[in-house]
Amino acid sequence: NLGKVLEMEPDHKQATAHIGLIQADLGNDGEAERMLTKAYNLDPTNQDVVLSLGYVQLRQDKVFEALGTLMQGAKLNPKRADFRRYSGLACRELGWPAASEMQFKEAHKLDPSNPEPAFNLAVLLATLDEPRTDEAREWYKKALKLGGKPDAGLDKYFKEH
Repeated sequence: NLGKVLEMEPDHKQATAHIGLIQADLGNDGEAERMLTKAYNLDPTNQDVVLSLGYVQLRQDKVFEALGTLMQGAKLNPKRADFRRYSGLACRELGWPAASEMQFKEAHKLDPSNPEPAFNLAVLLATLDEPRTDEAREWYKKALKLGGKPDAGLDKYFKEH
C-alpha cells in the first residue's frame, strides 16, 4: 500500500519514511538508506528517520556519514539518548575513544535505565590500548543491574583481570 501511495505521490513524506523504516527493520540496508535519505530530504526534522538513517549507515561501515547524521539528530533532540549511543559507536569505530566515552556517558545520563550505554562503556574501557579494567567492570555491573544480558567475552576478560 505504501508503494501505491508513492506511485500517486512520489514525494509523500510519511510513506517514504515508513518504507525506509521497514527496510531498515528487515536489514535491507541499501534500500533502507536510499529511502531514508529521500525521507530525510523531504523532512529533515523526523527524528526516527534521522536515527534509522544513521544506524543503517553505521551498519554499512559508512562511519563518517553515520556520525554526521547522528550528530544532526542530537541537534534536533539533545535529550534523545539513542542519538548519543549510536554516535558513541561511530566514534569507537573511528578510533576516537575519548569522544566515544563522552557520547556513551551522555547517553547513560539521558536514559539511566537503559543498559546499552553502560554495556558499551564497559566494552570500550576494557578494550582500550591501556584498559581501564576497574571502570569497565563497574559499568558492566551497572549494565547487568539494569537488565542487560551477560556477555561471555566480558565475563572471561574480568575473570582474567
